[in-house]
Amino acid sequence: MSIARLFVQVIQEELSVFLREIAKSTMGDTTTALESLVETAVGLGLMLDTWQTHTQAKIFDRAPTPTTQWTHDTFAKVCATILATKHTVLACIYAQWRRECTQSYFPNVAQHGWSSVKPYFGDSRISAGVQCLVFRVDSLVSRVVSACAMPFGNAVTTRPMQCMCWSMVLHGLECFSALYKAIQVSRARLWQFKMDVLYMLCGMYRSTQRIRELDTADDDMSMWAARCEDGMIEWLQILALVFAPAGLVIEEMTSRKKAELTPTESHLERTAKEVLLDDQMHVLVGLLCIHNDQNRLKPWQSHNILLGGDVKPLKQIDLQVQLRRIEEY
Repeated sequence: MSIARLFVQVIQEELSVFLREIAKSTMGDTTTALESLVETAVGLGLMLDTWQTHTQAKIFDRAPTPTTQWTHDTFAKVCATILATKHTVLACIYAQWRRECTQSYFPNVAQHGWSSVKPYFGDSRISAGVQCLVFRVDSLVSRVVSACAMPFGNAVTTRPMQCMCWSMVLHGLECFSALYKAIQVSRARLWQFKMDVLYMLCGMYRSTQRIRELDTADDDMSMWAARCEDGMIEWLQILALVFAPAGLVIEEMTSRKKAELTPTESHLERTAKEVLLDDQMHVLVGLLCIHNDQNRLKPWQSHNILLGGDVKPLKQIDLQVQLRRIEEY
């Protein structure tokens, strides 16, 4: 029972930390609040898994008896409380991230001068809202993945964290797609449009690869991944059509009309989509890195996920091959 009292004390302390972090995130807009909540969620998961796998299993290695039934029930409630608290923390993280998107990131993109006759900083920068959104998702996913990689004992149950990460990537990509399909872009800002989309794809693709490091074989996880792949492939197709030569576009449209006359598969096979996306993103991923020398970067580059903070390679990348590659599959 001494172990039980100590464990209950730990629970009380952890819940107190959780409540303080919730109050901090709601009362003061601090950028570190979400990171603190991520650590809290992972800590609760580790505590629950450790208790269920080691302590509880050793104490209650037999079926409950009339004298131990109350103890069994009490600790079952303790486990349920920890699990419910963990899910609450993850829900708060997602809600806070969504509030940041709706109040800051997407309004910044919508207010961007897309109809201007001049390029945005000479087509040398990504829209601030897109850059902040990608950095926020990338940093949160990285923190979740690194915190879940326990070097000892049993791995933390990562399914709830994976669901939260996949939902942020997918919903962020869907909202981005809806916004960028609706805006009217002038000729001067067309390259800015391309760089924004490719930057978004770079960030989201890297986030999906990091989530896969948690390696949970689950149908729900496959569904999340499939929807993200569909969204990214669609944008690669759109960019290829917009920036390809007119003759190649006409040829592609003609071949698609002919294909509609014969019964064909409406969707690519899942493995084919994965191979296609990996093949197309290979060049883009080569641009990604984590900055080691922040002092050499300008303030607007410090939250850039590209090598050296330089976004010009996004403007120079040729995506015309995308039109051909789709037909090969």
